[in-house]
Amino acid sequence: ASTGLGAVPFYFIREVHENWLGMSNAIAAGMMISASLGLLFEAFIENDTTTQVGTSTAILVGFWGGVGFIKLSEHVIGDINHESFLDMKSMDARRICLIMAVMTVHSFSEGVAIGVSYHSQALGAFITTTLAIHNIPEGLALSIVLIPRGMSKTATTIWCVCSSIPQPMMAVPAYFFVDYFRVVVPIGLGFAAGAMGYVAVFELYVEAKETLSSTKAFTYTFLSGMFMAFLQAYIASS
Repeated sequence: ASTGLGAVPFYFIREVHENWLGMSNAIAAGMMISASLGLLFEAFIENDTTTQVGTSTAILVGFWGGVGFIKLSEHVIGDINHESFLDMKSMDARRICLIMAVMTVHSFSEGVAIGVSYHSQALGAFITTTLAIHNIPEGLALSIVLIPRGMSKTATTIWCVCSSIPQPMMAVPAYFFVDYFRVVVPIGLGFAAGAMGYVAVFELYVEAKETLSSTKAFTYTFLSGMFMAFLQAYIASS
């Protein structure tokens, strides 16, 4: 539910100017790239030396699996009639489909990580708190993408909340069947990182450069990524 808080700032903005689109793409790209790196960090935190598959290998397999998932999704979504979807332009609708899919799918991996982490109460509380706070800027990143493209603030808030529903859904079975789920945590988090990173770099950042200069696009992306990184580091050290 904390993901929905990311849309709150937009309730105080009466109108989103068209010039916001390029800047919002760059900002969202930076935040999502940083979030992807954060997922990789979580995967290493969840490392269990008793697993038969090496953590690094599992993360790499998951990462490239995530990239492949997005490439496949692009072909599947490309066959949809976008002219009537959400009453948006084809390219906008395609990117929104990809981003909503990525943000929702990666929540499954985070839910498994939460459930598995509770084999240690201290680690479980830390991971849960971290993800709850981490979900707010993720909701902001999602809102920054959806609202400038014409989606209503209410619908955006609902989508933000729905994108995190898989977390509690997967946390419960992962907790009760921790021995079975533990091995898939690095693969799942790597998958989420690969999918999110691909969309951030090859969709959002590329589109940002279409409306902004390369210097501005890089600056906005870098600054938002650093903000997200410092936020995650602050949460981890609290």
